[in-house]
Amino acid sequence: MSHYKSNLRDIEFNLFEVLRRQDLLAQPPYPDLDEETVRGILGELERMAAGPLAESFADADRNPPVFDAATNSVRIPESLRKSYRTFMDAEWYRLSLPPSSAGPRHPGR
Repeated sequence: MSHYKSNLRDIEFNLFEVLRRQDLLAQPPYPDLDEETVRGILGELERMAAGPLAESFADADRNPPVFDAATNSVRIPESLRKSYRTFMDAEWYRLSLPPSSAGPRHPGR
């Protein structure tokens, strides 16, 4: 079981009941997003954060990435690589890109 526990209900309360963000959805600059879609995105991100991404927390904390200035390289624990790969494979980074953007599937890989 993960150490991470989000408060998705609190996030949704603030977004949709306090800030009324759903009033901005389904129109520019968010024409493809509605409240149901955003809630689904938040739920999937919560699942990933509490599961595969959180799995590397303890190991990466105890064995942090180390930069070797002599070789200009970084040693990264395999668990952190796996978490990062999971995030990149899910392509969540694309949420901040305009739909017309076309680029490499995995930047920097």
